[in-house]
Amino acid sequence: MEERVNALVKELEHLKAIRSPWEKDWRTIGDLVLSRRSGGFSDPSINNGPRNGTTRYDSTANRALGIFSAGLHSSLTSPAFYWFDLEPPEELKLDHDVALWIDTAVNIMHAAMNDPAAQFHSAANEFYHDLGAFGTGVITVEDRQTSILFRSHYLFECYVAENADGLVDTLFRVFRWTAYQIDQQYGRKAALPKIVAEALLNEPRKPFTVIHVMRPAREFTPGNRGKAYESIVFMEEGGHVLEESGFDDQAFFATRWDRESGEVYGYGPGHVAKPDLLAVNAAAKDMLTAVQKAVDPPVEAEHDAFVNAVSLNPGYITYRKSGSTGPAISAIHTNADIPAGNDLIERRQKAIWLAFFADIFQTFGAETPGGQNPYMTAYETQQRKEEKMLLVGPMITRLQTEFLKPVLNRTFKILLRNGRIPPPPDVLTQNGKLRVNFTGPLSQALRVSPMNNVQRWIGGLIPLADREPGVMDVLDSEAYGRQTAEWHNVAASVVRSPEKVAKIRTDRTALQQQQFALQADASLASSMKDASVAAKNQGMA
Repeated sequence: MEERVNALVKELEHLKAIRSPWEKDWRTIGDLVLSRRSGGFSDPSINNGPRNGTTRYDSTANRALGIFSAGLHSSLTSPAFYWFDLEPPEELKLDHDVALWIDTAVNIMHAAMNDPAAQFHSAANEFYHDLGAFGTGVITVEDRQTSILFRSHYLFECYVAENADGLVDTLFRVFRWTAYQIDQQYGRKAALPKIVAEALLNEPRKPFTVIHVMRPAREFTPGNRGKAYESIVFMEEGGHVLEESGFDDQAFFATRWDRESGEVYGYGPGHVAKPDLLAVNAAAKDMLTAVQKAVDPPVEAEHDAFVNAVSLNPGYITYRKSGSTGPAISAIHTNADIPAGNDLIERRQKAIWLAFFADIFQTFGAETPGGQNPYMTAYETQQRKEEKMLLVGPMITRLQTEFLKPVLNRTFKILLRNGRIPPPPDVLTQNGKLRVNFTGPLSQALRVSPMNNVQRWIGGLIPLADREPGVMDVLDSEAYGRQTAEWHNVAASVVRSPEKVAKIRTDRTALQQQQFALQADASLASSMKDASVAAKNQGMA
């Protein structure tokens, strides 16, 4: 075991060297945007709270990052609506039993993730903040048997590595825990090292450095029990292993907002806005100084012109010497160009706003630097918003690949293994895998084109139908109804199965035929009656 720990320590040193060039930018961006999650980049002993770094003189970036995070959360993973659905293989889409089981599974997954004890939404909010500021976010999904726990981790704690497909599959997490925390988590599972046991007796809040490694298992060990992923927790002080275990599937996910080929860590809006962050902070500081000088200017006074010391405090009387004349004291005006400074700051603030996509995620016209057209209709506003949402399409696709799909896959498997999701129908088990569809507003905006195309096509057919009614025969109304239900994520329980639709049509045809027969019989009886009356009238004549 000691040899394995030594090898892990060497691997960690290699990962630290890879991450080191990124940390300077992270410190700068964190000081100006998200200081409460950047302290550890300069001092690993700081696990929380803001650090003493650059003084901030402008809050534009903080507000823009808040809107970026809230916008992603409300558009992708909001608890207010079902933001994902599961889709069976093409050949099973019309199987009503499969559709009902999928509805059940999706309902259970949403309930599990919305459970306050799971902490998904708080973890997602922290994750989106890291993604916007630093370009990389890390989240873990823990199986607690009776529940699932989602955790977002400080980026400064995390060192990651990619597999051959460019996806992160290795995480080294270095964090500080007290002796009390170590005992609470691992004391019942293994004997604690002597230094921790002694600290528990004398100084239970003494911190220690703990290293948690999660990666694909490279060999079978009694600890990982042949699982696909191994988990090893050990202490930096002495290399004592606290726990070794394994996972059936990947339990951690590191996501990049944007990345360059060959680079492990990502670039976020904070990197794009960095020049503007530095410029607006410096300009705001200078403007505060200029305004202070304009409102409370420095003064000059003649030497020996006053009896007592000159004071600028309100209500204070300064006595001039008898016989002295002229303005012995006067203000010094710096002639600073305050309007030019304000214009510079406003332009830089707008650049920061755009870098964080705040103009997309925020309601149009409200508080946005530069403003929007206040006379746009609700429809025009929605159309403009959907068009702008397409600009973040590549990054959203990466989020779906590196964050949303893996998290949902892990959640689904945990719930299925623990019996909270019922076993799928045999026909589904035998015929392939489920596919995840995202149904939040932002994901829907990326899928809006097919819906619009069909609606425009039908809109073009309607004027022709007045002259050529047969043109509407090319529209398969049932197929259109089912496709529209799929686009709008309508629950399968409210959509009739093809068998039920066929029965309704058969019953309707039979009823129509019965009514036609009754009408024909009534018409025949009426005709016979009329003929009889006519014959009688003829005989009487």
